[in-house]
Amino acid sequence: MSPGADSAYAPRGSGDQGAAAAAPGLSPDESARAQMAGTGSPDDIVVYRLSSWRILIKEYIDYFTAFAAAQKTARKALEKATAEFSVPLGGDHCFAGPEHGGVQSIAAHLRDTHAMYAAQYSRLIHNIEADTLPRLETLRSEVKDNVKAYVKQLSPAYRRLRKQAKEVEACKARLARTVEAYERKGRGPDAWLVRQQVRRELARQAELENALHRAMQAEHARLLDWEANMTARLRDVVGSAVACERAGLHASTAAADGFAVFLDRLDPSAEPRAFDRHFGPALRSPMGLTGWSTLEDYDYMYRDCRLTSVVLEGPLQRERGVIKRFQQSYVVLTAQGYLHCYSDHAQLLQKAPDLSLSLANCALVSLDDPCMFVVVSADRKLGRSRHAFRTPGADATEHWVNAIDSAIPRDPEPTTPQPQPSALPSRGPQSPADSHRDAPSPLPPAADGDNDNDGEPGAEPATREAQLDDGPSPDEESPAGRPKTQQMPMPMPYVPHRELFSDGDDQD
Repeated sequence: MSPGADSAYAPRGSGDQGAAAAAPGLSPDESARAQMAGTGSPDDIVVYRLSSWRILIKEYIDYFTAFAAAQKTARKALEKATAEFSVPLGGDHCFAGPEHGGVQSIAAHLRDTHAMYAAQYSRLIHNIEADTLPRLETLRSEVKDNVKAYVKQLSPAYRRLRKQAKEVEACKARLARTVEAYERKGRGPDAWLVRQQVRRELARQAELENALHRAMQAEHARLLDWEANMTARLRDVVGSAVACERAGLHASTAAADGFAVFLDRLDPSAEPRAFDRHFGPALRSPMGLTGWSTLEDYDYMYRDCRLTSVVLEGPLQRERGVIKRFQQSYVVLTAQGYLHCYSDHAQLLQKAPDLSLSLANCALVSLDDPCMFVVVSADRKLGRSRHAFRTPGADATEHWVNAIDSAIPRDPEPTTPQPQPSALPSRGPQSPADSHRDAPSPLPPAADGDNDNDGEPGAEPATREAQLDDGPSPDEESPAGRPKTQQMPMPMPYVPHRELFSDGDDQD
């Protein structure tokens, strides 16, 4: 897989922005590896750097092994080993060139010095096999351990971030489907809740990104210290071998002394500084991360859509529990006409609401207490249909009531019914008195249609007037099949509190 091919997680610093984070003048492969810093993959610039260290030390091991053999087989074998010594490294190795005084410059001076007295190294084979090679193997093993430690530290964090990024994308897609379905059908789940889930997943992603950034900064600092120490130790290993060689090389003392002076003056931090000049920006901002990711940094479809907006939100007291005590709650009124209740404001990004009410199936009830209002749901479940809220004052109550009333979805205005022709035979023009006598009465009409008793004192008119005033009982049937007196719906948006606990039988 080529560097940068992993597209499961595309941070804000990927692409051209991520390339701009590294120092200019990098090759395409180096830029791609710089963008993968912090992933713990083989294409990660730190992993590649440590692998280059391992290759470098392996080259020193091969060289001293071949050099020891050359000391046994004379100068010809040593010259062959010098030709096979491939330091400076070829291709992309992220090390400074030999002319810059880094770790690769050691090899160049080493080759020049050994070319002068290769024939005299055979007596130093014991020192090389007993001291130099074991120490180089120790350095190489340490490089392997550092690669494993770095991958173990960063790879799980990057995998968690990739997994979280997939969750975020799934939530974004779900939000898009919810909003688009509501726009097509005019109904569906609350898009605000789906948006809240997107925000929760993005908040988790921000935490994982910040954790990855912190881990990368710690590894960056450790890498710089480790490289300085590794350079110093490599210098000591090579210097020890050279010092041993110099003791037995009387003819080449001047060359050996010069090499020793070079090694003594070699700055162990020169190589890390050169590396940091090229890749420091990418390591300090891996994949474009700054370590300050917040929820507001992310953009997604329908983030500022009207359907996902909030009409009103704030702290209220809500009646809860078996004994119905008022407890602190955080209430959110959405543009789609939903009322969501949380225990506190912090839970908006942590969990689903404790209570969600669709105001289309609810009624708003006025109370005598100016600091309270009640929302009654249509399901009429025992102990679950009445939801009382308490506000800090009358102004807050009015503010909430007006907001809830305006958020309740309204049905289309009913058309005025056309009068139906009477099924009774026409009786000609009637006087106002006759019209009054022909009004519906709970008493059965006289057989001969005589209404002369109207207006005269008597039991029958009194009984009729009393029944007209009081209205028929809900359990009684209207005489002669006439309809019962119906109560007209209230024009106000509130339901009177005296009807809060009625069973609804008096409104047919």
